[in-house]
Amino acid sequence: MSNAPPSPPSASSLPSSSSLPGVPSRAKLATVKPSQAPFQTTLPRHVSVDVITPIARDAPDATLFDRAIHPKPPKVVAAGAADEGCTTKPVPTNKWFGAFLIDSRPTLVPLHPYYVRLAAPPGSSYAGLQVSAEPHHELYPGRFGSTASGRVQAYWGKHSWGGGLGLAGSAEHEITSWDDIGMTATLRFRAEGEDVGSSASFPLVRGAAYITAVYNRATPVFFSASRITRVNREAMPATCMPAIKFEIELDGGELWLLYSLDGPLTLVADSAHSLHATAKFTGTLRTAMVPAEQPSARLLLDAHAPRVPLGVELAASVQGDEGRYELRFRTQGPTRTPLLHFALPHHLESLDGTESAEPDTAGDTAGDTAGDTAGDTGGATGGAAGSPVRDAAQDAAGGAAGDMAAPLASLTPLTMRSTTKGTMRALRGDVWRLVEPSLSTIGWLPPRSPLAERTAEVREVLLADLSVRTPSLGGSHYFNGKKLLRWAQLCLLAEQLAEERMPDCVDTLGELLLRVKQGDTPAGALVHDCTWGGVVARCGMAGDKPLCDFGNTYYNDHHYHYAYYVAAAAVAAKLAPEWFSSEIASWVETLVRDVANPSSEDAHFPPFRSFDWWAGHSWSQVAWRSHPMPRGALTPSHVAFSPQATWRSHPKPRGALTPSHV
Repeated sequence: MSNAPPSPPSASSLPSSSSLPGVPSRAKLATVKPSQAPFQTTLPRHVSVDVITPIARDAPDATLFDRAIHPKPPKVVAAGAADEGCTTKPVPTNKWFGAFLIDSRPTLVPLHPYYVRLAAPPGSSYAGLQVSAEPHHELYPGRFGSTASGRVQAYWGKHSWGGGLGLAGSAEHEITSWDDIGMTATLRFRAEGEDVGSSASFPLVRGAAYITAVYNRATPVFFSASRITRVNREAMPATCMPAIKFEIELDGGELWLLYSLDGPLTLVADSAHSLHATAKFTGTLRTAMVPAEQPSARLLLDAHAPRVPLGVELAASVQGDEGRYELRFRTQGPTRTPLLHFALPHHLESLDGTESAEPDTAGDTAGDTAGDTAGDTGGATGGAAGSPVRDAAQDAAGGAAGDMAAPLASLTPLTMRSTTKGTMRALRGDVWRLVEPSLSTIGWLPPRSPLAERTAEVREVLLADLSVRTPSLGGSHYFNGKKLLRWAQLCLLAEQLAEERMPDCVDTLGELLLRVKQGDTPAGALVHDCTWGGVVARCGMAGDKPLCDFGNTYYNDHHYHYAYYVAAAAVAAKLAPEWFSSEIASWVETLVRDVANPSSEDAHFPPFRSFDWWAGHSWSQVAWRSHPMPRGALTPSHVAFSPQATWRSHPKPRGALTPSHV
């Protein structure tokens, strides 16, 4: 069976409708039987489907979507200004680093297990990132106090902000790059004033065991919200001996490790809260916290410090009820040193092909102890086995992920708490292979038909619902979509009951869809935002109404705003395929691309706008400072209508695996 949509019917075969041009008459629709619909809702079980394939590559049809410039451009350079405010690369919106794209204030950004935020304390002489790990949780029973059950309904995470890396002087930040699945973003600080030309870049990766800063002719600074009490096991000195590793103890009891991968540093104390290098530096620094009650963790951290993650590539496929995906880490550093990276509980449950089923400590002791000793003694010359100093020859020899010969992940004993997602465990290896053996099945209607003795009652209620006036469309795409989908579900039920009014129902549905497409509603037509790369409501483009239509213009909740339209259109195509035109198909697939574009080969929409391959679910709200709602996970009812509706030109679900899959 061809995956291409059927050829649009000729004008002579489609009598005009009295309501809108281009809509066939009820008589025409009545001739289409459900069995004639060229639909395939389930793929053969032996067929494996590559999820990472583009839906389309062409620009949104300008006759369907007017091009517009967004009033709130992103704070990035990677996108690049191109033409009258448009960008050359679509920019992610519903991602964890969204706050960095639009704000310079110290917004909390989750990496898990670390949290980071922009730091330029008043009166300070540096800028960079503050780092927190394993925040203290205060639990609250009940919403505002205790309840009879005593169940915890809220908690507050107190962050210590024990670590921090930055550069001396004032600096502005910008996002310079990100990977396709939104797991990595690189944040760069560019120095101003007399230090212009200096910079520090942070490749921020979800699950990273270290925070990494890459300096270019800049003066590194380590800083803490807590008082620094000891460095390399000695009371806070005025000047530290040159070293490639520093153990920094804080008055709150935290122990932070600081590694230089490109030669020794000399640090001096300029306050009780900060240490800075005595000279400008070009190279890589990494810092990590040693988890409480795991003092041996520093052995692992020493051994794996030279291997740095820079990005992640995704491979994903579905066959039958099984989904498989791989996270292939793109790294820098000696190939003999595997990557150390933290996994969330759901990753651990799905790992396939791990080298050991239990925490693996074999082979750690000798090499890690050597590395620990080298670090403790300063390791000024570096390069010995176990040393955190990077070997340039090995660096050049390899380190790129994606090689299928790269070692699979193995478990280590190192654990850290995330803030909201449970205890994380560090894995060793450059490739994670994960399997979901029982994917959920989404059909057109509930899997069970109405009970025979209730069928007459169901039919009576159905006819009553179909007798009401046609749904009125208003000024909100969100509510308009809900109305269309409710009507579409009535059409599906009419088909199931072989109700003769089904063609009338589909005719009304088609008219409503055409009105939305053409902008013949108070909500107006959707527009193509070429600044971020997406399709948005027109109402917020003036800049003074960021919350109109629930923040649609600012990319809030697209994955179910548009999913209602997509699902309704899929029903119309299923029940009356001869009615469906290529123009309608293009309009609907553009909405799918906005929400669930699976490939960077589509240069007009960011891949996986809402789905988070790291967290294993979609995010409901985008992190705008102007948006009063926090970025949250979507509810099950919203998940069900993410744009996975079986779309006739694509006989497989499109978009990311849903939370029920991952």
